[in-house]
Amino acid sequence: MNALELKKLRDSSGVVVPHNVLVYGAAKTGKTLDTLKLAEHYKVLYLDGEKGGDVMMQLDDKLLANIEWVRFGDSRKSPVFIEAMMRFFEGEAIKVCDTHGALNCAHCMLRDKEGVKEYKISNYPASEWIIVCDSLTQLTASATWFITNKQKVGEGDKFTFDEWRLLGFYLERVLSSIQAGNANVIMITHEQGIQQEDDTEKLTPSGGTKNFARNNAKYFGTVVYYALEGGRHVKYSATTAKPKAITGSRKDIDVAKDGLIALFKPKLVAKKETTSPALPKKFIKP
Repeated sequence: MNALELKKLRDSSGVVVPHNVLVYGAAKTGKTLDTLKLAEHYKVLYLDGEKGGDVMMQLDDKLLANIEWVRFGDSRKSPVFIEAMMRFFEGEAIKVCDTHGALNCAHCMLRDKEGVKEYKISNYPASEWIIVCDSLTQLTASATWFITNKQKVGEGDKFTFDEWRLLGFYLERVLSSIQAGNANVIMITHEQGIQQEDDTEKLTPSGGTKNFARNNAKYFGTVVYYALEGGRHVKYSATTAKPKAITGSRKDIDVAKDGLIALFKPKLVAKKETTSPALPKKFIKP
């Protein structure tokens, strides 16, 4: 199909094109809270492997009513987060209990069936929902524990090539499924400094090994960097905004100016830009 014809078809039909965003930065720079504030405009499915419930409670009741919180009790002994995210983003239904944050919890299936909820990505259309996954950092830890348990790696033993390959395989399953999917997804993660091919160091979204992390951005339409500057939280998405940090977007939108919501509902920004307050009479030329 001709590209112009495709644009006209989308504009006339109102078809929603899903968008995937990678949000990253140092700890306590406002990533999770800012992301969950999108509940003002969308329903939000919050897939929480980081115990972000306390952060979420800073929001007012109106926004909380639009958030479906799925807590995962991820731990070294029970690394459920990576298994759940692989299955969920590949389209499989998962069952998670409210009490323990466990997959297919035998205890709750018997004693508290109402506390066991089923989640399937096809039930969260991009026209109504944004899925927030918190975080890729925790997914990496969960996958590491999962491999350690599965491969029976002893405490203190180093990963071999096979274990590192498995780590990349599990994370790639999640990220490539997000990239190919039909849902709005925001993945949160932390930052790490990685040396580039030109020997300069750049702040990069954390996830997997350093070699794997170099390519995390390719799975997402927009990469947003969060920081604490001058005593306030700031965010950047423009490619040239932070030369020492990976940022960029396939959309002509600057989240520093218009916020994350502009990536999903640009018409809100367009409306805001075209609506200006009336000038006081003393400033109007006769």
